[in-house]
Amino acid sequence: MSRAKWIFNPLMIWGAVLGFLIFSGVGQIQNAWRHRGVGYVTYEQPDRTVAVPENQYKRHEYTMGTFMLGIGLVVWVVVAKIAKGARGKNSERELDERRE
Repeated sequence: MSRAKWIFNPLMIWGAVLGFLIFSGVGQIQNAWRHRGVGYVTYEQPDRTVAVPENQYKRHEYTMGTFMLGIGLVVWVVVAKIAKGARGKNSERELDERRE
């Protein structure tokens, strides 16, 4: 188990989840930005087709994309600060152990 311990490192898991949030947010913003068309956007549902006005589609995509991107970046900074603080504490412990 000790050989695979680095796979389950909490910082790596945080990085994967936050990377997904950040890139999904950017992708949603890109999809809305690149969308060209007039009128309605259609979504294929298993039982029906739903038509949504283009301005509602773009507003939803921009809002959700910005929300995901913002949360991902803010939590990324928080996790990075926590990791930096933990690394500093570990290096202080190592110095204390060497002095003894």
